[in-house]
Amino acid sequence: MNPTVPTAFELFFAHGGAGPDGRQFEEREDLFFHSIELRNGTRKTTRHRRLDDLNELVQNLLPAHRPLEIMDVAVSSGVSTAEWLVELERAGIECNMLAGDAVVDAFLVSLGPRLRALVDRTGHLMQLDVGGEAIRMPPPRRRDRIRYLHTRY
Repeated sequence: MNPTVPTAFELFFAHGGAGPDGRQFEEREDLFFHSIELRNGTRKTTRHRRLDDLNELVQNLLPAHRPLEIMDVAVSSGVSTAEWLVELERAGIECNMLAGDAVVDAFLVSLGPRLRALVDRTGHLMQLDVGGEAIRMPPPRRRDRIRYLHTRY
């Protein structure tokens, strides 16, 4: 059985910010970001620790001048950027990191006790939460419904 996609409220607010432990939280976070479709049709996918080998390789190739000024663009969820910064700090590499993405603002709007909407600053609906269940936006086309139901259950 496939895990259900967490809603924005469940992932970020329902647990008082703590959320589930370690890997379980990371897996739920990955599912959440993959479920979000932006206005231009792209998805904010992520995977924890996906760049660990690259981060380790790059550490020895960085300029000696410190502090480094690092800019990470199109960071999506920011997971890989945060992991990179932690690894640089662990290695004692002093740096200032600036990270950005085209969509950085999202709002969780409560429309009643059982209905919430995650929208971007233009009002584009990215996720609908109906009674605690995430509804993919836009809803699947008719030909995709069987595949969609299979991935949800």
